[in-house]
Amino acid sequence: MATILIVEDDRKTNEAICEYLKPAGHTLIPAYDGEEAFRLFGVNSIDLVVLDIMLPKISGLSVLQKIRSESAVPVLMLTAVGDEHTQVKSFDQQADDYMTKPFSMVLLGRRITALLRRSGQSPQLQKMSFGNVTVDFSGYTASDESGKIDIMPKEIDLLRLLVEHKGLVLTRSQILDDLWGVDCPITDRTVDTYIKNLLISLVCSLLFSKAVTDPIKKISTSTEKMMKLDRVASCPVCSKDEIGTLAQNVNALYSNLLSTIEHLEQEKENVQEMERAKVDFLRAASHELKTPVTALNATLENMILGVGKYQDYAIYLPECKEMVEQLSGMIQEILETSRLNLAGESPAKVDLSELLTELCEPYRLIAAAHQVTFTLDLPEQSPAKLPVGPFSKAVSNIVANAVAYTEAGKDVSVYMDGERLIIENECEPIPDCEIHRLFEPFYRPDFSRSREDGGNGLGLYIVDTLLKSMDIPYSFKPLEMPAGMRFTIYGLFTSRTKNEDILQASPPLC
Repeated sequence: MATILIVEDDRKTNEAICEYLKPAGHTLIPAYDGEEAFRLFGVNSIDLVVLDIMLPKISGLSVLQKIRSESAVPVLMLTAVGDEHTQVKSFDQQADDYMTKPFSMVLLGRRITALLRRSGQSPQLQKMSFGNVTVDFSGYTASDESGKIDIMPKEIDLLRLLVEHKGLVLTRSQILDDLWGVDCPITDRTVDTYIKNLLISLVCSLLFSKAVTDPIKKISTSTEKMMKLDRVASCPVCSKDEIGTLAQNVNALYSNLLSTIEHLEQEKENVQEMERAKVDFLRAASHELKTPVTALNATLENMILGVGKYQDYAIYLPECKEMVEQLSGMIQEILETSRLNLAGESPAKVDLSELLTELCEPYRLIAAAHQVTFTLDLPEQSPAKLPVGPFSKAVSNIVANAVAYTEAGKDVSVYMDGERLIIENECEPIPDCEIHRLFEPFYRPDFSRSREDGGNGLGLYIVDTLLKSMDIPYSFKPLEMPAGMRFTIYGLFTSRTKNEDILQASPPLC
């Protein structure tokens, strides 16, 4: 806003002018005589001067002459002298405007605004916004988010007048004089009508825009929280219109996003756990291979050095060959086991009875050769859907273990009980404290420490890995009558969800 010097010797008039102009944001400097006026002009950066002519000490025309000797600042002459000669003389001395007393405060304010605008101190108001309504004063249009508002040009002029006199009281007569001119035959009630129409046009648009934008702002605030993955963030659904539908869709999308993120985090944890398991497996494999490698190295070194009985190559060369074949077999098992989780197989429809009969046939022959009774009791048909390869490998290892650890004259049984596949064998029951360790790679219980009769220690580790990869729950428990062990595979004909229920409801699982 501008700095205005008010030069008027009548203090009440001076004060009234300052009070009227103050709400417009101007800085008002009062002066009460010509000398004071010129002094204040010299020590302040003045943008406009309102100057009376009949002043004490130095007349207003003399002050104007001195101002013009050093500045082109706008000067408005405000005086009771209304003769033509004085007005002409004022304009000859480069006064910018002239008003006679008594005067209209509104008209004074408008003329000051016009002078400031022409001097570049007060640019004309081009546009204004309130809420979501924008008014273009130069184009005589108004609009909100839904488009243009139906409003008349004279209503735009009325709004501009009210805005430029913000905080001031305007009478109907002042508004009429400013908008239609002094001589226009318009009644006071015309102003009422225009103000009413202006309120209807703009206030209703503002209320409508607010009703639209408030929900949008709430959705925007909620989406900002969603960007930060705030799990409790949610868009409020306040209506059943398009905005309410938008809020519902955003909530559904965010819920799906959180679910996907949780799934990915779980998959990441699974992959990390799998990688840790592989590292542990390879570490155990490295340790397991050291024993036969050490034995082979010691034997070969003694043969090379010709130590004692190792000079008999006919005996120890075949023994070395046997150790190499054993190492080759172990390495092959380790490589196959390390690849178990690298590739998945899609579930396929299969007759479980037919598959189990085919899988058990080789072990039935081995059992017969060792005088072990092998019983297979399956329904005629058992349709199921599962990854055939991994499932076959797991069942083969379980049955192989059952046959290998059953003494002559004892029984091995494979049968179906509802949705459970059960493999039992008569043997010395394994203590509970040992059972969970049987599924660790290369672990052998004390009664089976030898590699010759205790296997490679990978059988049940492979079983555990395969069944977990297929989300198939199982249990491995000792039997009392007859003494032995029972391996149970659950939920072969149920969905994954049911399998999870079985896993929770079944006996303690390994």
